[in-house]
Amino acid sequence: MTSISLRVPLTSEQIHAATRIHDRLVSWKATDAALDELARSMPGFSLGECLVKASAINQLYGTNVYALGRMAEHIEQVLSEEQSVDLVERLATLNTNGKPRRHLSFASKFAHFYIDKDRFPIFGGYAIERLRFHLSSVNLPTDNPPLFADYVAAHSALIALCRLGCTGRELDRYLWLGGLYRAWSRNPNAPINVEVRTLFLKSDEDGTLRHDLNELQPTA
Repeated sequence: MTSISLRVPLTSEQIHAATRIHDRLVSWKATDAALDELARSMPGFSLGECLVKASAINQLYGTNVYALGRMAEHIEQVLSEEQSVDLVERLATLNTNGKPRRHLSFASKFAHFYIDKDRFPIFGGYAIERLRFHLSSVNLPTDNPPLFADYVAAHSALIALCRLGCTGRELDRYLWLGGLYRAWSRNPNAPINVEVRTLFLKSDEDGTLRHDLNELQPTA
């Protein structure tokens, strides 16, 4: 098996810039804080708790799970069993009309906010783009979502190879914002998050936002 290697270094300055940019996103900060509070106030995984938690993820992060009742039943069943290394894959795969459908983005967020934020990073397409940019020999295909285990391996490798003293959530924010900024820089009409687009377009009188965006991705 080919080991993951570093192609483009990621610096602590870029991580810090992403954190400062994220601090400007009032709605996204509130979303994450609300989900963290829900995890603290409702720590169990009964059917009712699973339904509330799944609904919150789906609404606040727009993960497009339509059969929320069935998903809640599925989550309750999966979490009642022994939690194996493929937990997120099992959470993600819901049978609908006899056909399995994989809700990887939803499952990663559910596991991140409600089970273990360090063990389960947030999966997303923009994060995949940034991981491919920084790393070589990663098993992250462009045509289909990868296995979550391969995504986690790339996520962990980037922290280790760059000797980053950051949390997984801090890296998640860099991967998400870095991917969004690259997409927007290439095409200002790209269909990105509205709050983030508004921030990218914001007038920056003291220059601190422009500095952080340039730090985030010098070659954007």
